[in-house]
Amino acid sequence: MLEDGLEAYESLLKQLDLNQGIPYTRNWSAGPDFLQVIVDACLRNRPSLILECSSGLTSLMLARSCQMVGHGRLVSLEDGEEFASSTRRYIDRYRLQAVASILHAPLRKTEL
Repeated sequence: MLEDGLEAYESLLKQLDLNQGIPYTRNWSAGPDFLQVIVDACLRNRPSLILECSSGLTSLMLARSCQMVGHGRLVSLEDGEEFASSTRRYIDRYRLQAVASILHAPLRKTEL
């Protein structure tokens, strides 16, 4: 069993063969029900491009889904440099660089 309450994620990890750890934080990670919905949609619909705002567990699972179906690419925009770096390490660990780009894109105040 996984530690720190990750038991609910276990079926997703098996489905996507993510056996080398995941970027999980108790307060910031997407819930397993949401993750299952987006993974199923990606596997079924095979999008050409996924644009995501904020990186982490969703990035890893969507990139792996694209890799599994042999189609699509994920681009994730991340405000926090440390979060972008952390997610990139997981993308590298699972060799998903061909299907995923994690970009540090700091938010800026803009007046309209």
